[in-house]
Amino acid sequence: MREIRKWHAPFSGTKLLVSKDAKVRLFGAQNGSLHVWIETEPGALDEEIEERTYVVVGTGHQIPPGFDHVGSTQDPPFVWHLYERRDPL
Repeated sequence: MREIRKWHAPFSGTKLLVSKDAKVRLFGAQNGSLHVWIETEPGALDEEIEERTYVVVGTGHQIPPGFDHVGSTQDPPFVWHLYERRDPL
């Protein structure tokens, strides 16, 4: 059975272990912090798990090479953008 899990989204790269078919469902601000909500398969077998790397980039800042846009959120007065590494190292 799939579930939604929430992680704190730090400004530097963060690595998350999620099921291979996991999907980001929301990137947003809650109670003054940025979070990412990901739909994943809990208790997936080791071969069904992968490590994903995410970064948060502020408007006007450079996007690291090799990352794809996942979502954006407003956290007045800022707008933040979540990117996922496209090709894991």
